[in-house]
Amino acid sequence: MKKFDIACIIYIIALLSFGFNNSNDDPYGAKPSRNNRKQPAAQTTAGAYNVTIITDLGTDQNRGNDTLRTTFTIVELNWGGPIGGYYFANSLSVGAPSRPTFGWVDPVANGHTLITTWTSGGVGDDDYLGPQAIGFSFTFFGSPFTTLFIGSNGYLTFGSGTTTSASSALIPNTGTPNNWIAGCAMDLDATPTLYPTAKIYYGGNASQFVVTWINVHKWNSATDSITFQILVFPNGNIKMQYYDDIGVVPGPNILNDALIGIENSGGTLGIQYRNNGTGGPMFGSPLALELGTNQNTLPVQLASFTASLQQNAVRLDWRTVSEVNNYGFYVERRRDTESNYSNLINNFVAGHGTTLEPHSYSFIDNTATSGVYHYRLRQVDLDGTVHYSEPVTINVSTATSVDEVAPKVFALFQNYPNPFNPETQIKFSVDATAQATLELYNTLGQKVATLFNDVAEAGRYYNIRVNATSLASGIYFYELQSGGRSELKKMVVLR
Repeated sequence: MKKFDIACIIYIIALLSFGFNNSNDDPYGAKPSRNNRKQPAAQTTAGAYNVTIITDLGTDQNRGNDTLRTTFTIVELNWGGPIGGYYFANSLSVGAPSRPTFGWVDPVANGHTLITTWTSGGVGDDDYLGPQAIGFSFTFFGSPFTTLFIGSNGYLTFGSGTTTSASSALIPNTGTPNNWIAGCAMDLDATPTLYPTAKIYYGGNASQFVVTWINVHKWNSATDSITFQILVFPNGNIKMQYYDDIGVVPGPNILNDALIGIENSGGTLGIQYRNNGTGGPMFGSPLALELGTNQNTLPVQLASFTASLQQNAVRLDWRTVSEVNNYGFYVERRRDTESNYSNLINNFVAGHGTTLEPHSYSFIDNTATSGVYHYRLRQVDLDGTVHYSEPVTINVSTATSVDEVAPKVFALFQNYPNPFNPETQIKFSVDATAQATLELYNTLGQKVATLFNDVAEAGRYYNIRVNATSLASGIYFYELQSGGRSELKKMVVLR
């Protein structure tokens, strides 16, 4: 066989495998820079292929001995199934019947529980918590469960908890653990004294249960950590989200050791999406992976849902990346002192049915008085199926300008009193009339609340009353931004 022929085969296989992509990205998997990441090129469908190449290089003019044939297989790593009754797709998949969108659920903003005590008796290294109530019946490989167990080593189990590190586990495999969801199963460590920023949270509502690992380290590594979360839904779907924008981007020891997948109770059926550095991608600025028993209904999540103050009203904004059979949204609200949500007047916002285009929505609540409020969206499909969003929380206070004339300067004053419980006041002024925002952040840099979002007039003081009844004790930061300028100060909530 001629060297030219061999080169032709290799080149054609490379084109079919990686797609006809004229970008400068490395086709062998190197991650492009954050500002230069592109959507994957249109790729050849996975499956077995036969290639025939006819050349005209032989001196005998006989094409028969210049005809080469080869067979190869292209494996699709971004979506597939059914395997054990489940389909899977990630947010980078091209050509999948449906695919998920990334929609990070902030555990702090949503009031999720930080794990400080483990059922197994440890401190976050090879430990488990449970049984923990899910809040609804969740069907996993045909069996219903109302509780689950949370493993510090990056996985959830059903039926019983385990301290297995899973550092050499495979899926499917009859060895422990079984009946599990592996989000990043490996030997992880969340010991607070070793890694103070490592946190594991759990929480949810009637429409989803979420477990989040934040900056959890590979065992005995001061540099390699990962942030991700696993979500389970009442329809039996499972979603995993990998966030490389929080903390340290995972090092090679995380990427090369992580096991991602699901497995039944006997260890005989399952999907191994990734293991020991091979398989589907783990990050994609950022990436979501979803598994379900219906390839056409991997649900589309909200891209964002926020609340802000606009004069004396609350403005809600949300955005979808795509929609499937979306009839519309109903806006629901409850005060911090209330246990149940209620509908607002004229609270329906029509959806766009089925569309692959992103859409933005908004709603203004003019009836909120001073206090802490929680808002959520009740999204209804065309067939009547109901889904609930994670709630957003906002502290509604009356921003009033004081009679005294303020100098036309950009100034943010220290809150008073400080430390405080439960109320304090923040005073500010701006040097030019312009849009201004005053936002509150926790020590992880996550936005907790928007305290002011409106046009601020120069030459007037603004006093913002802050009620911290929904905040945990600790240090917070508030930041004023207007006219391209910003200032940050610290406050302390002390119970």
